[in-house]
Amino acid sequence: MAIGPLAHCWCNRLTGPSGFSYLKTGDSESAKMIENPEYIRNGIHQLKSRNKLYIIGQLGNSVSTSGKKITEEYANSNNMSYEYYNYLDIAKKFSELRPEKVFKLNTANFIDGWGGLWNENPCEKQITFDTMVKVVEQSQTIEKLKFVIGLRTEIGKELERRGIQMEEHEKLLLDCSSIYKREKVKEEIEVLQNSCSNEKCGCKSLTYERVSGINQVPIGNYLVVRLMSLDHTMILDFLMREVGPLEAMRNHFEKLMEEGQIWQWLPYFVCLGYYDKDQFRHDIADGFNISQSMFLHCESIAKYIKPKKELAPLWSTRFCCDPHVKKQDNNPSDVVVFWHTFLYICAFHACFKKYPKQMLRFCNLDAILQLVRPKDYHDPLTIVADDKEVDFFYNERLKNRAIVSSLSEHPLVKERRNRRKSRGIKTLFKKHA
Repeated sequence: MAIGPLAHCWCNRLTGPSGFSYLKTGDSESAKMIENPEYIRNGIHQLKSRNKLYIIGQLGNSVSTSGKKITEEYANSNNMSYEYYNYLDIAKKFSELRPEKVFKLNTANFIDGWGGLWNENPCEKQITFDTMVKVVEQSQTIEKLKFVIGLRTEIGKELERRGIQMEEHEKLLLDCSSIYKREKVKEEIEVLQNSCSNEKCGCKSLTYERVSGINQVPIGNYLVVRLMSLDHTMILDFLMREVGPLEAMRNHFEKLMEEGQIWQWLPYFVCLGYYDKDQFRHDIADGFNISQSMFLHCESIAKYIKPKKELAPLWSTRFCCDPHVKKQDNNPSDVVVFWHTFLYICAFHACFKKYPKQMLRFCNLDAILQLVRPKDYHDPLTIVADDKEVDFFYNERLKNRAIVSSLSEHPLVKERRNRRKSRGIKTLFKKHA
């Protein structure tokens, strides 16, 4: 099934894990954007005179790609080893080891994932802060360690509000524009336009100024153009102020699910956050009435996915054994995931809109806690659950379980508690009236 003008114009198609072919996009969505531009060189230089560097930016502004590049190149040029971590792995190490044993000496460490894998989970604020405090302490007390810390813009601001001091000379701000970044976006726009033979296509009127004016959700310009390239019919929706990237991509996934059976597997993929042919979850598949064969016949998935050897840890597994989370082992099998976090967010929105109860029942808890909010709660990346859906989620996934005490201040739990309290007060007044 071809979707849009670019369905067959990509090159470098490889045979990947789990039986899929996929498009060679590099380790990250922005790998080809990183060719040691000035800000990468600046980051490497900054590490020479200090032990930590904060790399801060919105989704799609190459925080992880830049952080890994800086960490690796600094380590290689200074006879050091290097490691990549999710902050939850570090938090676990701090809980098990003496602080001075958490990191290997003579190592450059890149740490990201702070606050949540897809969006901020309010319940991760404390562990995020506590872990950052300990990392900062290590950077100040052990000379033979270097830390590169990747943060989404809002997480960085939250940590500073709570007292984490980030000196200006310790920051690399990727949301700031530069000649290099503008030129790379312009090049990507040109590639998109040259690949399309339809002279009336919306891509022909794209300019850097129009792309940089898209601000409905906090994502980078380079990512915006790459998302547009998935299906040119979305471009005008991307540019419309009342629609924008998230709603345009959500509509795109909804359309895919409606057009044929082979895309009916999408909710399964979203519930787990990955696909692994060797660990197919029939209980979740049965909940959406899908079969594994649907995955194997969906060739158009190639431009949405990338291979992944290791999955990021999930916060909720600290409190309960979530059956919807892949169990890690020493030699994890290859799996496939969306090539960018934002694609997952948009697919989650599409699946939740179509199957709200099934998603609340089967989806991994971290995604729900990060991406679902009660009514009247504003967040540009979240979707709203009504009162009945909030109650369903609580009764289905949280009630009488150990994790519920750790979620008391999450908007979903807090709103339900306040609503029930208000209902009780009204009932009391009626009795005494």
